[in-house]
Amino acid sequence: MKTVSKKSLIIGLMLLGLSLSGLQQAEAGRVAERLDNQRDRIEQGVKSGELTRNEAKTLIKEEKRIAHVRKDALSDGKLDKKERVVLENMQDRANDRIYRLKHNNASK
Repeated sequence: MKTVSKKSLIIGLMLLGLSLSGLQQAEAGRVAERLDNQRDRIEQGVKSGELTRNEAKTLIKEEKRIAHVRKDALSDGKLDKKERVVLENMQDRANDRIYRLKHNNASK
């Protein structure tokens, strides 16, 4: 099993941020802001030791899924109400997971 360093995780988060910045130009709204905030919370959790490497990898994977769904939803140039609701529900679940993992007192 390959080990992942904190530095690699932070670089991954930065790359995720860069890929989201292009999408934000198409639609700067609540969905994009939440993705950025959640990415920042994950990065802070890694730096502070509140998140283990495996927890951070899980959260990053979930954020990438949300970004992918968002990109697909914006493929027609707009985000309709149904697409926005789906994305917000995904982000609500991700937000809850970030909180739970940061506060689970797992051995860091």
